[in-house]
Amino acid sequence: MKEITDKDFEREVLKCKLPVFTCFTAEWCRSCYPTCLLADELVKRYGGSAKFVRMDVDKSPEVSARYRVIALPTILIFRDSQPVKKRIGFQDRKSLKRLLDSVISEEKPPRSGEISQTGQTS
Repeated sequence: MKEITDKDFEREVLKCKLPVFTCFTAEWCRSCYPTCLLADELVKRYGGSAKFVRMDVDKSPEVSARYRVIALPTILIFRDSQPVKKRIGFQDRKSLKRLLDSVISEEKPPRSGEISQTGQTS
């Protein structure tokens, strides 16, 4: 997974044509490590269907604040420059696969404020 910062967020995430799996972490976050490790494994399976990036909240405070990242790890999936799915806390492999499968299989993301298939607002 590529690590990005506030400076390259727009280019790497918002302008990407593929869905972008964005994992917000921090060096001091112990529960982030296993989630990001599982996400690293999924790159091999979904590499052609989704892009994977990691953001350290301490190094990227602007993006973290903009998307209200208040707990770690936080996973945001972006599609067409909009966040369409969000997960907070440790995620197991099965949960991450379901999350990615749901985004990849969707034709278009819900509009801002709509409830996604997972019951969470975007």
